[in-house]
Amino acid sequence: MLSFVVFNIPARLGGVCLADWSLAHRDLTIETTQRGYGTCTAVIVMPPAQARHWFGILDGMYVVVSESWGLVYEGRIEVTETADDELHLTAFGYSRAYSDVSLSALWSTMQYANWQPVSSQNISNRNDTRWTLDTNNRLYLAPNGGEAHDTSNGGSQTFVIPSGSNRQLVAITFDYSFTALNGTWVAALDRFTDTYGYQSTTWTLYGNGATQTGTQNLTLAACDRLLFNVYFNRAPTTLGTAILAVDTSYNGPIAIGLQRIQPAAMTNIVVGMWLDVDDDAINTSIAAAITVTGSQAVTPASMIFIVVGSQLIIDQRNSETVIVSAVTATTFTATFAKTHLANSTVKRSGANAQTVQVLAIDATGYTAEYLTAQAFGSSVKRALLREVMPASMAGIVTGGLLAIGGTTPEQVEVLDVTATTFTAEFSALHATSDPVSVVWEGETGAINLTITNLRVKTTTSATLTSDEVVRALIATVKATNPNHANSTNVLAKSPGFDLKEYAYDGVTAADVLDELAALGGDGWLWSWRVWHDQLLVFDRIASTSRTYQIYDSATISRDVETLTTRLIPRYTDANGVLQTGAAVINTQAELRYALVRTRYFDVPTTSASDATTLTQAALNDRSIINAYGDVEVRELFQNGQRVPLTQVRSGDTIQCLQFPTTGNSETDKTRTFRIAATSYNHESRTLTISPEQRAPTIDSLLARREIQGKNR
Repeated sequence: MLSFVVFNIPARLGGVCLADWSLAHRDLTIETTQRGYGTCTAVIVMPPAQARHWFGILDGMYVVVSESWGLVYEGRIEVTETADDELHLTAFGYSRAYSDVSLSALWSTMQYANWQPVSSQNISNRNDTRWTLDTNNRLYLAPNGGEAHDTSNGGSQTFVIPSGSNRQLVAITFDYSFTALNGTWVAALDRFTDTYGYQSTTWTLYGNGATQTGTQNLTLAACDRLLFNVYFNRAPTTLGTAILAVDTSYNGPIAIGLQRIQPAAMTNIVVGMWLDVDDDAINTSIAAAITVTGSQAVTPASMIFIVVGSQLIIDQRNSETVIVSAVTATTFTATFAKTHLANSTVKRSGANAQTVQVLAIDATGYTAEYLTAQAFGSSVKRALLREVMPASMAGIVTGGLLAIGGTTPEQVEVLDVTATTFTAEFSALHATSDPVSVVWEGETGAINLTITNLRVKTTTSATLTSDEVVRALIATVKATNPNHANSTNVLAKSPGFDLKEYAYDGVTAADVLDELAALGGDGWLWSWRVWHDQLLVFDRIASTSRTYQIYDSATISRDVETLTTRLIPRYTDANGVLQTGAAVINTQAELRYALVRTRYFDVPTTSASDATTLTQAALNDRSIINAYGDVEVRELFQNGQRVPLTQVRSGDTIQCLQFPTTGNSETDKTRTFRIAATSYNHESRTLTISPEQRAPTIDSLLARREIQGKNR
């Protein structure tokens, strides 16, 4: 007799028995799958009133089916139906709990393409426009020559945990090569929040004039973002002296020597500044056309500096030079040899421009030394040349280039220096607070940080193996639905290979477990399953299996159509040329089946040796004829003793003793095969067995190559 008992929660957690329907069930069917206990369906006979009572309150309850030998099934009720005096129940094994939770997590990556440049929009003191940054099989950071570099214009590349990941970065390994002129150039690795909030610096290297190389294997305080940085460790200074506009005039002659001049305005004129004084200051126009030649009185837009004797250049397209013979407040008279269109320009010829330094000032004038006499009125403007006193002279030397910031940024060459000042020609206007940075004039690439063999992880384990991921999944499912999983994880074993490139996004825990099992490892096929006490097992498929024998006749099929004994590899080499390799042959299969079957095999590689390896793995899959088709049995034996059919489950092995031995039980899957699924019907006392189809090892091999792949 099969007992059928329902608890509110698992008995091991102190569950209370809600109902014992051991004598009331019929049409009981129990299935097992490669994930463990599958579905259990039963009809419970009871009065309609009781059926209505139980309907709707059993969902999620814990059902246990057992026999005298022990536990037959456990799972949770998910489907309840009523029909007259019957209650129809469907339960699912507790592998189902691993489909309840969707997850996203990065575990390990070596992909350079996941790193991105950091701009000033991300962090104010980064400036990706002044750096050469690439992720082509490396991380590369090099300051551009001819650009200003300082602590406000660093170069960075960043990696951030994918959005939604429930794990944080805790480890990084990399090889580095750092070439820098001196210790003012710095390479560093920083921890940040995902929104670019600085947390800490975990690695720093100062330039020493040579190329420094090494390897780092760092354990980190958990974070969401990492930045590799290179920067020139000198803060920008400020100009200290404003470069302001001066645009005035002096309407009078200027003699050679030290002279006090009283211009029209003293705005922004200060001691020490240089002024451009230019008697070629006439620059106006005549609104009306000059339609006749000879002596004409004309009205220019401005009469500034136009005096008797001035030589004026009229018009640029139909140019002539005239001499002013008379003036009024608004007109001048001259003899014209040509006619001119309206709005013709008027300029002065015969300039005596010079640049002078202001030596003293008072409220209405300034004193300077003039080297050239100027007979007429002159314009007085700010000269390009200016001596300024920055907040710091660090790094500022004669002949060097400086980047001046502000509203109109520019680069200037330092013409002279003192202990506290430098002199340069400024084309633009600047405030005292405008930043000043030294321009690095070396070649782009002469200073660089190169990162290779890069790996970031969300685990501190030296190698990431599948069992660590499985243990995390168990903990997550247990925390989410405590009554539907067992936190014990000792049955999660390690296949032994390193998951160097591993992440999942928006998938269930069951999907992740399927993927890990499909990867296989250590030459064995792997699976995950949940049997008694909600314990998850992740191990070799054969690790917990039992072997049973069938003595009676059983119908089992196999088909030679799937057989291949020779595979010819084809692949595209590194030059893009299609190559065909030598055939890989399974001689034993050809002898066993007395048949040669040849196929071409397209291999996803550019390597001849890899093509051969992968083709051999594919041939191993195809040179075996597997059993298929369901087998229905009423009796099973173990070592000559009859066993309960309810004891047999997925993962166990069946030997069909009515077939003769072939001497090669390892590859002859007709006589001996592993069970993929079972379905036990208690009414008919029959067990239907589905043989396992061997998972292609080529798929596992390709998947492992991808996960263990190099940086991309």
